[in-house]
Order: sequence, then C-alpha cells, then structure tokens
Amino acid sequence: HGGVCDEPARQRGLRTFALRQERACANAAELARRLSEHDAIAVVHHPSLPSHPGHALATRQMHAYGVLLSFELKDGIERGRRVIEALKVATHAVSLGDVRTLVVHPASTTHSTMPAETRKLGGIGDGLIRVSCGIESANDLIRDFDAALLG
Repeated sequence: HGGVCDEPARQRGLRTFALRQERACANAAELARRLSEHDAIAVVHHPSLPSHPGHALATRQMHAYGVLLSFELKDGIERGRRVIEALKVATHAVSLGDVRTLVVHPASTTHSTMPAETRKLGGIGDGLIRVSCGIESANDLIRDFDAALLG
C-alpha cells in the first residue's frame, strides 16, 4: 500500500495547482488584452490592463493578475445572451472557478430579477459578461470569443 492510487484526489490536485493557476492567469491576461481591442466591447475589467484603476497596485502586489475578468458589451441584454449562447469553448455557468473557462451574463441569469437601475447601481450593466478563465489554449479562447462577438 501507500501508492498513488491510495492518495486522495484533492491531494493529487494540489500537486498541479500552481501550474493550473499560472496557466489560467496567463489566459485571463491575454484574453483581457485581446477583448480590450474589440469594437463590440466598451470596457474590459482586469488588473493586467494599464487602463484598469488598480493596475499599478496589482503590479506591485501580485505575481499574476488573477483568473477573473469582466467586460461590458456596447449593446445590452440581448447581445449578452447571444454572445453567451454562441461560445463553444467557454462554458456558460452561474458559478465561477474550474479548469474550464466559465462565463456568466448576470443581467439575463443571476441578476435577471433585479431591476435594471438597481443592477446599474451595483456595477452590473446590461452587457456585462463575467469570465473565470481556465486552462484551455489561449488561442482557442480568443477564437471562441471573437466568433461569439461577431454573431
């Protein structure tokens, strides 16, 4: 006994956590950079971007900028729904945090029962999409979002 098969799965997962986190953070930074150049997007929120209000602080304090990002489409709720439905690599989910890239459009899902004005007060615009980047190929993610944004 004492072999790898006896080791609990969570302990095996810890061995690759740093590698997975590094990849997911790199994917988030690259996706944020590419999305910030897209004509259909008004703003991208990720501390790796020099335009982010917390960029300087994040650069001083963090070794990576994190896996979470969000962006606001120039169009509203219907465009947000279409983008989410068109994604093939990223997975629509209301929870965030996985080895897969997960996305949510709060205005049509988690916050859909909240009045639009109340959502806006909380920083949740009609076109806001939240992304938790996973470990897929960054190029696959970029192509996926590009195709969904063209639809």
